[in-house]
Amino acid sequence: MRETNRIAREVLDAGARAVRPGVTTDEIDAVEPIRLRLTIIFSQSHAARRSVNEVICHGIPDGRKLEDGDIVNIDVSIYYKGVHGDLNETYFVGNVDEASQQLVKCTYECLEKAIAIVKPGVRFREIGEIINRHATMSGLSVVKSYCGHGVWRDRMWPDGWTAVTADGKRSAQFEHTLLVTETGVEVLTARLPTSPKVFPWLD
Repeated sequence: MRETNRIAREVLDAGARAVRPGVTTDEIDAVEPIRLRLTIIFSQSHAARRSVNEVICHGIPDGRKLEDGDIVNIDVSIYYKGVHGDLNETYFVGNVDEASQQLVKCTYECLEKAIAIVKPGVRFREIGEIINRHATMSGLSVVKSYCGHGVWRDRMWPDGWTAVTADGKRSAQFEHTLLVTETGVEVLTARLPTSPKVFPWLD
């Protein structure tokens, strides 16, 4: 699990380094370190999805160019040596408005607050309550159908896969894979010393 999830983190970081205005999600999907790892290491199974702005999750890479002010979520899910690794992060594309910055920061905080209470004996609903409380106190809401992706209602695009917000408002998400230990939790997909410095609140 540790090896698989570290590789998943490295793949996500490679994608993050490619995020900038004018780049297409297809081009991010074809970043050489990602392609190399997916071809050689993840030959058993892999998925790398891109979700922009109002897309909640499961966005399929395409030829749309990222624009200055967009936010984009990169979600990496891999299956390697019989185990799964999964994580995602939402990134800023160029100069992003204040409301979007706050959305992404709050979403990151929701994840951090939830992780902080994970230990043996904690109920799943307690984790959800932490996330919902922090989002609500920040003037945001949680998508119930996807267990915490940033806004309330969703609808499906004709591709039958891409979920978007019904009101067209932006959505952000962050995910980690966690290992519950005897005393607490280990974040298997934690940021590495080499991870790109893309979140101002972590500086």
